[in-house]
Amino acid sequence: RGIIDFFQANTRGDIPIALTDPQGPFTNASLLWQTDEFFTACYTHPKQVHHIMNILTDSFIEYTDAQLKLIDNPAFPGHSFPLGETGRGISLSDDNSVMISPAMFEEFNLPYLNRISEHYNGIYYHSCGNYMKVLPSIMKIKKLRAVNYHTGPYEMVSRQARKIINGKCAVWSSYSIESVGWRGNMPPIETVFKDYYIPQNLEHGKRGIILAGMGSYQGSEGLDIEAHQRQIDWVRQQIAEYQKTN
Repeated sequence: RGIIDFFQANTRGDIPIALTDPQGPFTNASLLWQTDEFFTACYTHPKQVHHIMNILTDSFIEYTDAQLKLIDNPAFPGHSFPLGETGRGISLSDDNSVMISPAMFEEFNLPYLNRISEHYNGIYYHSCGNYMKVLPSIMKIKKLRAVNYHTGPYEMVSRQARKIINGKCAVWSSYSIESVGWRGNMPPIETVFKDYYIPQNLEHGKRGIILAGMGSYQGSEGLDIEAHQRQIDWVRQQIAEYQKTN
């Protein structure tokens, strides 16, 4: 509460304030219940798993409602997504989805994501890693507004993901960081955009790409605005050249 109060007092509500980056109930359960034992219990003690999932879903909604009550000018949907429309959902992270089967996702995760989505009029869904195997199940979330993933050879392959999404919701993707999506062998960023990121994200239709600065957790100190603008101009040029020939 102290951080929300501080920024509201010093910005007079002129700058929208986002909610925290919340993990969904399924991931939170594995933080309270040792992860391997929790996953095993999905097979051996499903009733107990549903019990804790109900409790954690109630807690998620209670905590999120409490934040929204404190914020005069909330920024929707929140972390990992561009600013959206008021009253159309919140964002959440669900990073454990990469480790479970579609059947487990649909039994122990989907019903509770649906409860959250119904309460907030939609969900913007994020997970790190390669969650392709459960993506068809994610598409079953009621009022799913968008999905966010990292595009890289060892994370989500956009051309495959977009075939599954097929216009059912918006897509917000970024290229993977070197240590995860490229396993330490990331090529120059120009090569990533020109030969990998742009073709993969425009392959299934010319509906455009939103370019957004990724920022950093260190803030804007030392940011070279002119260099940043040159990078954006270069990427726009590469997109235009790709669209001319594809």
